[in-house]
Amino acid sequence: MKATKPEAIDHAVTILNIDDNEASLYVKSRLLRSEGYKVIEGSTGSDAIRLAAETKPQLALVDVKLPDISGLEVCRVLKNNVYTKSIMVLLVSALATRSEDKVAGLEDGADGYLMEPADPKELLAMVRALLRLYRQEKALSSQGRLLDMSKDSIFMRDEQDRIIYWNHGAELLYGWGREEAIGKISHELFKTEFATSLEEVRSTLNRDGCWLGELVHITQEGRRITVDSHWSQERDPDGKLGAVLEINTDITERKRAEGALRLLAERQETLLEERTQELTQSQTRLRALAMELSLTEQHERERLARDLHDYLGQLLALSTIKLDMAKKQPMHNSLATLIAEVQEITSNALSYTRTLVSHLYPPVLQRFGLPAALQWLAEQLRLSDFHITIQGKTQISPLPDDWARFLFQAIRELLHNCQKYSHVSEATVVLEQSEESLRITVSDQGIGFAMDSVMDHIPNGTNGFGLFSIRERMLSLGGKFDLIAAPEKGTQVKLVLPLMNVLVALDRNPEASMSSAGRSMEAGRLDCSKLRIIVADDHAMVRQGLCEVLAKYQDIDVVGEASDGEHVIELVNRLQPDVVLMDVTMLGVNGIEATRRIKQNHPSMVVIGMSINNSSEVEEGMKEAGAVAFVNKEVAVEKLYETVRAVRGITISNV
Repeated sequence: MKATKPEAIDHAVTILNIDDNEASLYVKSRLLRSEGYKVIEGSTGSDAIRLAAETKPQLALVDVKLPDISGLEVCRVLKNNVYTKSIMVLLVSALATRSEDKVAGLEDGADGYLMEPADPKELLAMVRALLRLYRQEKALSSQGRLLDMSKDSIFMRDEQDRIIYWNHGAELLYGWGREEAIGKISHELFKTEFATSLEEVRSTLNRDGCWLGELVHITQEGRRITVDSHWSQERDPDGKLGAVLEINTDITERKRAEGALRLLAERQETLLEERTQELTQSQTRLRALAMELSLTEQHERERLARDLHDYLGQLLALSTIKLDMAKKQPMHNSLATLIAEVQEITSNALSYTRTLVSHLYPPVLQRFGLPAALQWLAEQLRLSDFHITIQGKTQISPLPDDWARFLFQAIRELLHNCQKYSHVSEATVVLEQSEESLRITVSDQGIGFAMDSVMDHIPNGTNGFGLFSIRERMLSLGGKFDLIAAPEKGTQVKLVLPLMNVLVALDRNPEASMSSAGRSMEAGRLDCSKLRIIVADDHAMVRQGLCEVLAKYQDIDVVGEASDGEHVIELVNRLQPDVVLMDVTMLGVNGIEATRRIKQNHPSMVVIGMSINNSSEVEEGMKEAGAVAFVNKEVAVEKLYETVRAVRGITISNV
């Protein structure tokens, strides 16, 4: 036979259900009503306090998180009011679910604490248990023993402030027996220290009928105690104020513990700050290390490119010149064919070397800056059917070499990522500059990716920088790295570099050059019908090969050789040649700068640029500096000679 539910006798029980979540409020109310309870609903802390005073429910089901005041505060108000103190308070919460939250709720006077979503059976079991406790406490109250059993100090004062009731808790707390206390004025038994004035406390009591706060009392033994005090006062039907009920809870140990916890928290905060500072310093050192590693990689790229250009590339160029000279000698058809094949192989090797040098460290970056280097990069990627649109600034403030190298490498890495992973054939690079910063944006409209799949994991370090390395290097330079990406919505990376503290002044003051007027010419000048030429190249073998080629022509006279820019400037001032064959890449002052200085002091001087690098940027750089022509070193001997001879009429066709 099925047992009768205890709730069958609880049809008269009223439960106050307070929750600002309509769905949760509805579910709990429906469950309680299905068990026969009368349910009154509210959605705020103010509703809870008002309805509790008006309806006197046996139990209040209160959500911890309410829009005006918290459920904890509601619990404290209800428990500290003599007229609502007997109401059982069951706190519920879906947010404050930590053990500390539960402890705080119970410490504030709650009779129970449930974490939502609660099992309906568990909720009903808790309600039944609290109602049983309520009935027991009411029974004790009806027998007149509740106040004396309370550990709190409870006493009542009349209109003249005389003690008219003194419970056992008050005896234990203050040291005065009931017979000693009754009839005495409160300040004769203990001294009270108010955080605010006594007048303010009484004003609040007269206005609201209650006052709640902390007080410091001095007991009979002279002990200082801190109490959580609640005063309440009623008016009779005529409006006259009645006796004051004062309930004091000793919180001295709690306050001492709070002080100790506060001190511990301060120590922990100090320790946390120290550890945070250590971690920040470690992060700074790691970023500095990442920057050094990146710089080392860039410098090694530059060194390899320079070695390839300065040695292997020059040897291949010289070999091409020598083979071209050999073709002019009488030989059998088979030998001529062999030389032609070797010349083709050498030319291919030179082309490959030039491409490899450009990929390792494009000379255009050092000579013409970042915008020109990006245009060159766009041309290279266009050869593989990937189109880059460069927008914005074509000229930017000069940057330190290391910064320019890093930005170029970072942008190239980002574009290669677009080419490999975006599934589109085009991307955009935007250069923007203000007084404060340089901003570079690389974007595509490809398939994108989920942000947390890349930046929150350590990238592979097998090739290139990787997004993580680029970000860390930007942060180490005081800049920003912003990544915006989403599946099927493309990718955008913005590099922001502050200019105020990082731009360095580049030395652009050319050394003063004396005018050539008045300088004595080289004694024994050759026949003026011959073209007097200076050959400038920092590679002795290449220089020698060029001189040998030109020496075979009767109308050309090589009057000087130079190995660097400073030397060729000095020779031009001293020898006054007709033509200068100027290598672009030389140590110290390069060919472009040397040409610029020569043209400043000798506007009519004819300069022909030479390089194994046939990029349009290099050629344009020489032309802007004042060169009238530009040739590749491996050009056929006849074309080199034709270019040199064409200077008589200054009608040059580029080779």
